[in-house]
Amino acid sequence: AASDVYKRQDLTYPGHVRSPRLVTAGSASLHLFWVTRQPGDLDWELWYQLLALDGQSSSQPKMLTEKGTSVGHLEAHSDGDNGAIVIWDLGGNRGLKVLRIDPIGDLIDGPHSIATSGNSPTFRVDPEGQVHTAWLDNRRFFYNKLEVDDLSASEMVEIVDLVKWGTLNTSGDILQGPALGIADGWIYLFWSIVSLSDTEAGTGVAEYVAFPNGSPGDLQPERIWALPAEDQSYQESKNSLALTQLSQPKHIADAADEHGELVQFMSPIAGDWVDVYGAVSSYMLSPAPMIGQQGDLAVALAVSQDRGGDTQLQIATTVFSEGYNLGYNFAGKTSYISDHPVLAADQSGDLFVAWREGSSGETIYFATTTPKAKASL
Repeated sequence: AASDVYKRQDLTYPGHVRSPRLVTAGSASLHLFWVTRQPGDLDWELWYQLLALDGQSSSQPKMLTEKGTSVGHLEAHSDGDNGAIVIWDLGGNRGLKVLRIDPIGDLIDGPHSIATSGNSPTFRVDPEGQVHTAWLDNRRFFYNKLEVDDLSASEMVEIVDLVKWGTLNTSGDILQGPALGIADGWIYLFWSIVSLSDTEAGTGVAEYVAFPNGSPGDLQPERIWALPAEDQSYQESKNSLALTQLSQPKHIADAADEHGELVQFMSPIAGDWVDVYGAVSSYMLSPAPMIGQQGDLAVALAVSQDRGGDTQLQIATTVFSEGYNLGYNFAGKTSYISDHPVLAADQSGDLFVAWREGSSGETIYFATTTPKAKASL
C-alpha cells in the first residue's frame, strides 16, 4: 500500500550532482553529503550542508575536498557523537581518504590518506569508537581499523583474494561490493558477483566472510543460499532482531533434490558443513548490511524468486550471528524487479528496509517490522 509523504523538500545545487548521503546529526539535524562536477571540469568534488529535519538549510553548502582531486565512490556514517565520518576513493584505483566533521559541520579531522591504491570503500563505526574499513584493490579485499578520535591510517590487512578462491574470474564478471557490517564483536564483509562467462553465465551469487574483532586474516568466502520457491518454509528463530520466522539452512537441506547441484554452507544448526542438493536461487545480488547496532546482523539482498510462473528479483533479509547464517525471510512480494535495498535497525531490533522497484528503479518501496508503522502502511 502507498504511504503518505511526511515531508518533502526539493534541494537544488549547481553542476552535475550524484551520490547524495544523509547522516543523522542528533534529534534535530541532518548531515548531507554529495558529489558534484561543474560543467567543463574533469574532477568530482565532495560537498556538504547541514539541514534541519524538514530539509531546510541550516548552513551554507561548502566543499570538503581540494581542487585538483576527484571523488569516486563514497560512504558516510555517524561517528557515534552526532558528527559524521566520510570515506571515499579518488576514482579508478587511486586510493582512499577519510575525514570527520562535528555535529555542526565543522571539519575536525582529516582528510587523511588510508591507502594509496584501492577503491569502493565500505565502513562501520562500532560502539567502542573503532572505524572498521574495507575496500577492493586488484580483485582483493583489504581491511583496516581506525579510531574515531584518530583517523590517521593504521596497518591494512588482506583478508580475501577473490581470484585465489575462484569466486571472481578475470573474463568480465561483475562485482558488487564490498559491503561491511558489524554485530556483537564480529566483522562481516559481503559482496555479489554476476557471471558473464562459462557455465555460470547469467547467474549471480552472494558471498561473505566473517571474523571476530581483532582477528582478520586470509579468509575463505562462503556462499549465501536461498530457495526460489514462491511459498517458503519458515521456522521460529531466536535472535536479537524482530525477524522471528526464518527459512533456516536446515530446511534448505530438507528441500533438497537429488537431481540438483551440490552446494555447501556452514550450518549453525548442524555445526558443520552441510551438503545441499537442489535448485537454489540463481541470483543473489546487492547485499546491504543493516545500519544500527544489535547482537545479530541483518543483511538485505535481491534474490530470484518464483512469482506466479515467472521469476523476479525480490528482497530477502538474511540474519547472521557469530559468523553463522541463521536463515532468511522475504521483505515483500511485488510484481516487478526489486533491487538495491537499504536496511536499518533501531534499538528495539525492528528493521526498516527500502528498495528500488521496476526495471528503471524509479519507484521506491518500504517495509518494516514495527507494528505501529505496519498498521499505517
